[in-house]
Amino acid sequence: MKSPSIDIIIPCYNVEHSIAKCINSILRQAEIENTLTLYLINDGSTDKTVSILHEFDVYENIYLLHQPYNKGLAAARNLGIESGKGELLIFLDSDMVVEEGWLSTHLTAIAKPGVVGVLGKSEPFRDDRSKLNKYLYHKKRGAGKYGENTAIPCQYFLFNNTSIKRSVLKNTGVFDERITKYGGEDTDLAIRIFEHFPQGLRYSAKALCYHHHPRTFQEFCHSMYLYGKNNLHFLLLKHPDHSKVLAGDYLQSFKGKLIFNVCIRSICLIINKVIDNYFVMRYLVVESVIRGERDGEKGV
Repeated sequence: MKSPSIDIIIPCYNVEHSIAKCINSILRQAEIENTLTLYLINDGSTDKTVSILHEFDVYENIYLLHQPYNKGLAAARNLGIESGKGELLIFLDSDMVVEEGWLSTHLTAIAKPGVVGVLGKSEPFRDDRSKLNKYLYHKKRGAGKYGENTAIPCQYFLFNNTSIKRSVLKNTGVFDERITKYGGEDTDLAIRIFEHFPQGLRYSAKALCYHHHPRTFQEFCHSMYLYGKNNLHFLLLKHPDHSKVLAGDYLQSFKGKLIFNVCIRSICLIINKVIDNYFVMRYLVVESVIRGERDGEKGV
């Protein structure tokens, strides 16, 4: 069977610490002879990212695209989509390093009947066992709990190590560029894909990459608070049928106020300082989102 042409789309914003490692790990893939093009989108970086990207100008299959200011992941990814013609789109975060066999695994998994998109596995870079990573990569969290090549729900389908057939976007549209701040742009598109192809999303642990994003658990919770404050209400209005997936049933209901309030939050914050418990950390993450939505301005 002939391999599809491939566009790999990598948004880049202030990633001088990781982008060269990311690109080089792709170029080392044994399947590089496939019709493969990399689109590196500089999203208004202010560090040395641009100068590092220019070091890869020598490759004929690497294109450097620029956005004049930080417009966000949705706009950056759309620029990559619009610039290419590949039958298969692969989205990768710029702070990820892919493992050997990563590309061939995506190609094999997405070629299976009925599959339109594949989410690969992410692991912490160099076995970083920070508190945040103990939460992010816990066995009870994420798409991994559904098993290899099993259909997964839309809320677990992120676009950080992900392949998708370009033809799918003719039905769903691309990323919503009204979402410019942290979080939600991938959930929005995943919901639209799921509505057209409810059995078409898969997970593969064999499509492995290592994620190097140094931040604390507290910083992650703050990011989730901002997602709740800036974007969650917009998603709830756009996808009312998926309110439960988006935690909408906890926002202003009696149940939500009983569970997510300042008293329980304070207790969990104290416990979290003493032990690393997945369920306590999960509570604090979800509470951050809900508190953000409650404090939000109700719009993007």
